[in-house]
Order: sequence, then structure tokens, then C-alpha cells
Amino acid sequence: IGNCKKSIEILTKAVELKKDNKEALCSIGYAYKNLGDASTAIKYFDRSLELDKSFWRTHHFRGFTNFLSGEHEKALHDMKLCIDYYPKHTDSYIMLGAILNALGQFRDSIKAFDSALKLEPSNPAWYQKQLALWWHHNLDKPHKEHNIDLDLDPQFKEFWAKRNNHQLLKTYIPQAAINESIPDVIYSTTTKSQDIKRLLEYTEWCGKLLHQDSPGYLVNKRQQRMAGLAALQIAQTMRAFWYSSKDAIDPKLSTHKGSGGKLTWRYIYDMVIRWRQFSEPNDPVWWVDLLTPEQFAEGFGSQTPMISGQTMVVRYSPMTPIAFPIMKEEMLKQMTFSKPIQEQVKKAQTCDDLYKIMKKDFYVATPCKSIRTGNILEGTRLTIQYVPPEGYDFTIRTAGTPARWKEYDAEMEHVFNLLTLAIRDNKHDMDKICNLILTLTFYWYNFMPLSRGTAACGLVGLVGLFLSVGFKINTVSPKGYLADWQAILCPDPEIFIQRARDWIYPARVKVDIREFKKLPLVATTFPSLRKMIEVLNLN
Repeated sequence: IGNCKKSIEILTKAVELKKDNKEALCSIGYAYKNLGDASTAIKYFDRSLELDKSFWRTHHFRGFTNFLSGEHEKALHDMKLCIDYYPKHTDSYIMLGAILNALGQFRDSIKAFDSALKLEPSNPAWYQKQLALWWHHNLDKPHKEHNIDLDLDPQFKEFWAKRNNHQLLKTYIPQAAINESIPDVIYSTTTKSQDIKRLLEYTEWCGKLLHQDSPGYLVNKRQQRMAGLAALQIAQTMRAFWYSSKDAIDPKLSTHKGSGGKLTWRYIYDMVIRWRQFSEPNDPVWWVDLLTPEQFAEGFGSQTPMISGQTMVVRYSPMTPIAFPIMKEEMLKQMTFSKPIQEQVKKAQTCDDLYKIMKKDFYVATPCKSIRTGNILEGTRLTIQYVPPEGYDFTIRTAGTPARWKEYDAEMEHVFNLLTLAIRDNKHDMDKICNLILTLTFYWYNFMPLSRGTAACGLVGLVGLFLSVGFKINTVSPKGYLADWQAILCPDPEIFIQRARDWIYPARVKVDIREFKKLPLVATTFPSLRKMIEVLNLN
């Protein structure tokens, strides 16, 4: 139920009573993994396997932990062993396929997904197989010739995001089989390229900023490398735009409809989203407005639980003490209650208390002040739903409807234009510029325009934009500080700026622009998916 520390305490006593309790040792490892402590988790998994090297469940969990830590080679080893000891474990075939896909080993990846589908024909692994084939077919094409969000069928993307039965797809045409003339990526953990070495050395600090020191977040080396390179690409591209007026881009590189090949706010995030999509093929990261028109009209909802039934979600339940008072405050503003009921709302301490008042599932929308119009935009929806027999889902849900999308698109464009003017102004007021970068990030988080990955892409975008104007941030966010939640649960960008600047502004360090300008361009150093995979595979 989410109390990992109590679980570890009880399981430790079980091991004290029975030293060869491989199941308890495995469970302790998994609890540490859920807390975000991979190194301790691995130690317990190792102890479990010392007792029984054929215990398939521990191999799977150790492999999963390594995968989430970006240790794909180690994860690959464990998934293969798990399958050797338990050939009917569908999830291990799926993980094996995802790992091989990420490494560029498409032929073996397809075989792994086929094995999973043989066991479970309607499994969502079907989508992952299709994506692996798409990656393979576009492996050597220049990025300007393809865009996975524009090229793939909208219904396919929607169904994969929802894990719907693929047999219900109506419009998607399956990918062609493996093209034998296209070789897999040659797996190597080293490079002789001095350009790549320079880029990796320069961006190491950027990538480390992606990790958030909060329960449930594992340090993922592969994602950190992605974040560093994506942030530098943003910085190089935007600096050229702001200081040299280079605003023309190839249409396939941007998903902004009607941009006419001109750089807009959306292209900042298109750059990082491409890296995010290809660094982790297990995640359906899509622009919501590029799903089916029907789903967009209904309002595709990004949903994140703080409480799920009786489970306190490790990553997000720490936000409950902040979100719950906001929910009560907005209930009193947005709903009409008698004075006795108002008092009940004020005194409520739990989801059960509020549900008994409302007697049904309900939500309130958090306010988000527009600096463009001064009006209040709809932020997220704090939602309580009853889950039988005696639990509740306490979640944030963001509905990506066309009307709301139009408002946030205009807000992002407005802030982007203000930022452009501030950077090009001869006064070059750096506090004003930095405040506008934080404002753009604030609206991005409240916008929540992706099916998944909004938080990571927003943080990478922030780091890249600061670098573009000559600053690096030399320390990670404070312990327990989640930038996306700070924005989502904040009604005004000014308040968000005040909270964020306490961490960011003292950590700003001026970069050597001459050194920056001498760096190879990320966009031309990694011009294809193959080159992106190769760099992500490096140690």
C-alpha cells in the first residue's frame, strides 16, 4: 500500500527468522527499488540469487531495476536468465524486446515481442513491435525526413497510450517486416569520435539535473545522457535564433501546425521530445493534439495518482498535503454549500471526509492566471473517485480539449515572444529573461500537452533555455522538490518564479560563450536515429 519503509522493516525481520528466505530478500530489493535506491535494491537481489540462482522472479526484478537505471546491458542479461528459468513469463519477453529495441538490436527485439504475443496474442506488446519496426525502417533517414508523431496513425498512438486491444484498430496499416538491407545498430560502449567525447563531457552536468532527489526516482544514466544532449541542442538552436535570427526549420522537425517552417515555442519542446521518444521506447510520448480528432475533442486526460485505492503512491503521495488543502479551498470557491457543509469541508482531513459530503465522484479545477489576458485558465483537475471496497483515487487529471489547448498555445506563444524581445533588447535584463524562462516553464507544466513525459521535457527545456542565454545551473533541485508539481499546484507564475528562483538563481553560473560556440552541433553530430542510439549506448 505504498509504505515501503514499513515493508522493509517487516521483511527484514522475516529474513532474521529464516536466513534463506529468498522471497523476502527479493521483496526487500523491490521495495528499495520503489524508493528510488537502486544500489541497495541490487544488493538484496544479489543476496536472493546467491540462495537460488534459478529464482526467476528476482532475475526479472533485478533486470527491471537495471533497466530503469539505464543499465541496459545488465538488464538484458537478467531478462534472458529469467526466460531461461521461466519460459512462459510474458513480461520478461516484453522487457527483453524493449531493451533490445533501445539498443538498436531490432531483429532480436521483434523475436522477443513475437514470443510475448505467442503467449498473449492481445498483449499491448503488439504496439511495441510495430514501433520497433518503424524505428528500423527509419534508422538511417535524416531527421528532417521523418517525425514519428506526424508519421504514425493517430489512432495507433492513442491506443498505445491507453493500452487498448490492438485488434480494435480501424485505420492503422501495420509496418512492413524487417528490411534485410538495413543492419542493426552495432552495439558498442566506446567511441573514437572526439566530437562526441567533447559533447558528452560538456553536457554531463546538464543531464544530472534531470534526476529529482525524491522518493521513487531512480538515477537513470541513459536518460541523463539524453537530457544533456537535448538541452545542448535547445541551447545551440535557440541561441542561433535569438542572436542570429535563424528561424527557418524543416517542416518535419516541428509539429506546430501552420508554422510555415518558422521556429515557434513548440519547436523548443519538439527537440527534447524527439530525444525522449527515442531514449525510452517503452513510453508512449505523444503530443495530445496529434491523437485522433475524436479523442482530442473529448479531452485526452493526463492522469497522475497521489493515492490509488488504498495505496499511497511513492512518487506522488508526498504532494497530498499540498494538494488536499487546495482542493478544499477550490470546493468552497467553485461550489455552493450551506454554512454547516462549508464547515464540514474546512474540517475534512481525508478523501473519505470529502466524498461523504459530495456523495459522488467529483473534481475541482485549479486556477492558472494568464499574463496574456489576466483571465483565469483551467489548470489541472484535482479528482476524488471512490474505489471499492474502501479506497479512493486522489489524482490530478488534465483534460487536453481543443478550447483549453487554444488558450495555452496562445499563452505559450505570448511568453515566447516576450522572451525573444527581452533577449534581443539592448538592455539585456538577465533577471527579466530568466523570469520569462520560468514563466514559459510554468505554463508548459500547467498545459500538460503530452500523453506522457511532460515533466522531464519541461525540465530539460528549462535547462536548455538557461544555457542558451549563457547560464548553467550548477546544482540539482532541492530534496523533495518536483518542479512540475510546484507549477501545477500554483495559481500564478509569479509565485512559481519566487519559489523556483530560491533554488535556481543562486545556482546560475555564467558559461564561457567562446567555448560554447566551439562545440560541435548536436543536430549535425547525431543526424539520424542510428547515431542517437549509438551515443545513448555509450558508457
